[in-house]
Amino acid sequence: KAYYLKALKIREDAGDFYRAASDYHNLGVVAEEKREFEEAISYFVKALRIFVDKEDFYKVGYPIRGLGRILKQIGESQFDTVWREVRGFDCTGDLREAIWAARDELDSE
Repeated sequence: KAYYLKALKIREDAGDFYRAASDYHNLGVVAEEKREFEEAISYFVKALRIFVDKEDFYKVGYPIRGLGRILKQIGESQFDTVWREVRGFDCTGDLREAIWAARDELDSE
């Protein structure tokens, strides 16, 4: 985790937010592995926002799949609760559909 935080700081200080998105994603994976789901969701969403802003629709899939893994681990009700705590609003629309689809893909693997 310390490595990713250091890399993130260097990239943010340099204004390289696109590369920082990968660090956010990696921090989300670390938090997910530690079952720190609030932190993981926060990092995945930060990565997602940057990838969408930069129109890198290939890399958008990485944080979406991370969010799908969390959904699979904690279930819909708990995911919705944690999402609201982290984001301050419900997960809805296309984003919700994408996360649920990512979870469903995990179920079929």
